[in-house]
Order: sequence, then C-alpha cells, then structure tokens
Amino acid sequence: MNIGKEYPPKQTFDIDDTSIIDEDDVAVIMPVLENSVYPIVDEDLEDQHIHDQLPSVEEAKAKLPHKSIDHGKKRRLCYIAMGITTVILFIIIVAVASGNKKTSTKSVGSFQEVSDFLVSNGISTSPAMTAQKSPERLAATFVADGRWYHAGMSKPRILRFLERYVLALIYYETNGPQWTKHYKFLSALDHCEWGETMSHPAGNFVKGVECDRNGRVIGLDLSNNNLTGYHITEQIQIFGQMQRLHLYKNRLGGGLPHSIKSMAKLKSIGLMDTGIGGTIPDWIGDLTQLTTLALSGNEVHGSVPFSLSKLTNLRILGLDGLGLTGSINPFKGLKKLEALYLEDNALTGNLHGDLWPAIRELDVSNNLLGGTIPSLLFQHRYLTILNVNHNLFGGSFPDDILLNKLEYVNMQNNDLVGTVSDRIGYMTNLKHFDISLNGFTGSMPDTISALTGLQSLNTSGNKFTSGRMMDLSMLSNLHSLSMKGNNFIGDIPESLVRLSNLRTMDLDGNHLSGRIPTRFGTMVRLEHLLLNRNDLTGTIPRELSKLTGLKVLLLDGNNLRGNANAICDASTNVLVHFIADCASGGSDGNSKPEVDCTCCTMCCSDDDPDCNNKAWMPEYDLKYVYGFIRQEEYGSSLEETPQNWGEISK
Repeated sequence: MNIGKEYPPKQTFDIDDTSIIDEDDVAVIMPVLENSVYPIVDEDLEDQHIHDQLPSVEEAKAKLPHKSIDHGKKRRLCYIAMGITTVILFIIIVAVASGNKKTSTKSVGSFQEVSDFLVSNGISTSPAMTAQKSPERLAATFVADGRWYHAGMSKPRILRFLERYVLALIYYETNGPQWTKHYKFLSALDHCEWGETMSHPAGNFVKGVECDRNGRVIGLDLSNNNLTGYHITEQIQIFGQMQRLHLYKNRLGGGLPHSIKSMAKLKSIGLMDTGIGGTIPDWIGDLTQLTTLALSGNEVHGSVPFSLSKLTNLRILGLDGLGLTGSINPFKGLKKLEALYLEDNALTGNLHGDLWPAIRELDVSNNLLGGTIPSLLFQHRYLTILNVNHNLFGGSFPDDILLNKLEYVNMQNNDLVGTVSDRIGYMTNLKHFDISLNGFTGSMPDTISALTGLQSLNTSGNKFTSGRMMDLSMLSNLHSLSMKGNNFIGDIPESLVRLSNLRTMDLDGNHLSGRIPTRFGTMVRLEHLLLNRNDLTGTIPRELSKLTGLKVLLLDGNNLRGNANAICDASTNVLVHFIADCASGGSDGNSKPEVDCTCCTMCCSDDDPDCNNKAWMPEYDLKYVYGFIRQEEYGSSLEETPQNWGEISK
C-alpha cells in the first residue's frame, strides 16, 4: 500500500460552487441536503453577520462621556480609549480570520460527526457504523481523520466529501490491502490523484480514479486488480458525474446495483468476469448515453429485456457467455454498433445483412439462430470478424462475395450445403477460415491459393468429392491446417513441408496412402501431427524425433510397421498424446503389434475400430475485445466427437 508515502505537492482543482452542480448532482445531493440535521452555511453571509455585530471605532468613541475634565483625567481617558480600540481591533481581526479560515479546528468533523451525517442522510446505517470492522466504519474513520468533513460545507464540497467516502468504502469492501495495485488509494492525497495514466496501443487511459477539472469523479477503473467482495456497493450512485465504470476481471458477486440506474452520464460499463448474477434489469434502457456495455462471462441469466433497444448510442455490446434466452430482436435497432458479442447463449431468430451498418466485429456463435447467413455480410465495408459457428443456419455458401475486409470467418457446425464459391478468392484479408462440420460437397476451389495471409484453415467433416489434396504450399503463413475427413486419396503432398510455420497438421480420417514424408522432421514448429485413420504404409520416420515441440502425434489406424522408439528415446520428447497401432491384434489378441512403441499413451489395433474413437478438433480461437490487441489460442478438443467416428472415417 501507498499509505504514508511521500508524493508530489497536492493537486488543486478549480471548484466553483455555482458551476459544478447540475441536474444529475441535484438528484444525488438534494435528499442529503433536505434531510440534513446540520446547517449549510453561506460563508459570505456569515462574515457580514459577524461584521455587523461589531461597533466601529467612531461608535465606540461616541459612547464616551464629553464632560470637561482635567489633564490627568484626559490622560486616563486616552489610555482607556486606546485599550478599547485595541480590543475592538483584536475582535475584528479574530472574527475576520474565523470567517476566512474555513477549515478551522472548531469546524473539522470528528468521526462521530461524520458518522451522524452519513447515517442521518441515508448514506449508511447505524449498525454498519457501530460495527468495529465494518467497511462503512473504516471508510468513515478514514475521511474523518483526513479532515474532509466540516460542519456547514457548501454543496460542491459535500459531493466531493461523499465521493471520497465511497471510494474508501469500495476499497474496504473489496479487500483493498490485497489489491494488485493500490493506485495511491487511502493516501493523504486528494482522491483525484488516486490513479495513474497508462499507455496502450488504443490510446492512453487512466487506471484508478479519474476526475474532471472541477474535482468530480468521472472514471473508476480497477479492472483485473484482485478485488474480492460480495457485491458492488449501492452507494456507487454518489458518482453523479461518472462516465466510465470498469471493474472487470475481479471477484465481486451480487447483481447489478439498482442505484446505477441514477448514474445517467455513464458512457461505459465494463463488468465482464466479475461473478455478478441475476438478470439484466429493464432499467438498463434508461442509461441512454451508454456507448459500451460489457457484462460477459458472468452468472447473469434470463431473457434480454426489450428496453435494451433504447440504447441507440451503443458502439460495443458484450453479453457473451451468459446463457441468455429469447429473441435477438432487441439488438436489431442498435444502428451504431461496431462490435457485438453474443456468443454462448441460447438466443433465437434470424440475421439480416443490413442490421448494423457500422459493424466491425460480429460474434453470435453457440446460439440457436436459424435461417440463412446473409450474403450482405460478405459485402460489408467494415466487417472484419464474422463468427456464426454452432448455430442452425442452413442454405448455401454465399456466391456474391465482393472485396471486403473480413479477416476471421467461422461457420463451423451449421447445416450449410452446396459448394464453396470460387469467389472466396476475393477475401484477400482472410486470416482464419473455418467451414468444418457442415454438408459442403464438390471440392475446395483453387482460388483459395490467393489467400496468402491465411493463418488457419479448417475444412474438416464435410462431404467433398474424393480427390487428391490441392497444393497449399503458397499459404506460407498457415499456423493451423485441418482437413479431417475430406475424402482425400493419394500420397501426402511433399509440398506441405514448405508450410514452415505450421503448428497443427490434421489429415485424420482420409484415404491417404504411401509413406509419411521424412522431411516432416524439418517442420520444427509442429505441435500437433494427426495422420491417423488413413492407409499409410512403411515405417514411422525416426526424423520425427527432431520435432522438439511436438505434443500430439496420432498414427493409429494405418498400415505402418516397425519401431517408434527413436521418438520415445529422444531427450527432447515432450509428447502428451502419442497413439499408434502398438496393441496385439487378432481374434485371440495374440497377433504381434504392428508398431513397437514404449512411450505411447494409447495402443490400438486394426481389430478395434473404436480405439481412439475421438475427433480431435484443432481449436483456433481469437479472444478478442474490440479496441484491444487480440490473442490467439491453440489447442485440441475431444468434445466434438461424431458417433462412431472411428468407423465412418474409414
């Protein structure tokens, strides 16, 4: 923590009592002022009142007797007059000083005064203030010790006092001492200095507390900071000027506080992965200035409120991973959307290509959407990411593709049929293309060779016509190639060796024959090599032992012979899964294994078609949030396993 640490001189703010109270502040402060048991003092009137009560020097003199007196008496009277004048001047000086010294010792609030003020105005409760270790009491003690409460404060100062109190309350309610970064919280600095400016490719932003020129809190970003608690405090409504609330990637729990409804100036809410639950409230539609709403990855459930359609200023909407039900219709009127993340829900309805004219990233994967995939999405002038995998979309592959900006297209696991259009070559910006687990026929068009920026290609599990593999050597940027179950015949093309950036090569479940190219041993970036369930012959190349990063090697279901122990004995062996035909075969199980393997994690035989009955589906998923750098994730999934895959793939 930064408590007690010396910092640069305190920042000052231009606080004009007449200029920083607006309608939103009135909604927050009026209940406090109307119910307050403490006087709200106008300091200028107070000074005038004190001055009016003091006699002037002339008035004091006028009260002195005007009798004829001797010189001795005159001298005594002069001394008396001088004394009276001195006293009067002293009183005036003290009075003026008292009026000007607005933070005098007499006006500084003690803990009891702070507690009484907060309780009497409904900011806290008496039990919370009396409990010794309660966050409310600790926060009140902090602001009292810091001399932030003064009887008779002006309205703007009350607001700043309350904001400091609520910031301290958030600190104590979320286990502040265990935060990853403390951003000077609970230091003696003005709370507008409890933050730091961070640099980012998307631009600079403030982590911690951000204030406007008047010293009012307009932003709170404590994201990914190890906050732990049971809820987001209802007192957060005190921040009547707040525009940005980012608490994502913490453990907070509870639901969306109802008090957020009154924070009418909010433009960005980021509460992803915070553990909040409940439903999306109807009042969310009242926050009409919102441009970003991100609630992804929480325990929120239920249907999408139709009031959400009133958020017509939204540019980014993230409701993925919530299990939401109902129609997609509430989103259709949000014409300013640039990024829409609805994946991993149970939403129904159809898509239309002209719904979101400004859309750049669209992810509706893992829902129950139907109809056809609009061809207009392949003509969109801004769209870069289109993810519709795991839905109920039917129809054919769009045939009227124009030059576009698409980089990521994922149509996996729908009911699409027909042939893949040769106009795919127009999508020259493509980096990821996945049409696996559909019903496409014919063959992949040669124009795919024009997609030289392609990093991931997955055509697995379709009904393509039997034929030889095409030459893909020009796709030198490929990281992942999956063509499982595509009815390929003939030898494995030697040209694949030119794909030196490959991490995953998946040719499982075809009818490939001949030998495994020994030059595969030069593809040093390979992590997953799946050649199982083919008609390969010969021996297992010892050169594969040079693949020092290889984690998955599947060679079962072939006619390979010999010894695989050169791979097993390699000092660099990091294999996690190695499956080959190393089990005894025959009806009695006494036939000699085809392959000798001392490190195989599973041994199969030709007599057991259900051995390794898994569809190892390579996963290439972009974890993206609009405006942030994307991170690529590779892996293999055993979850997507067609029935009797081991039999139907042969």
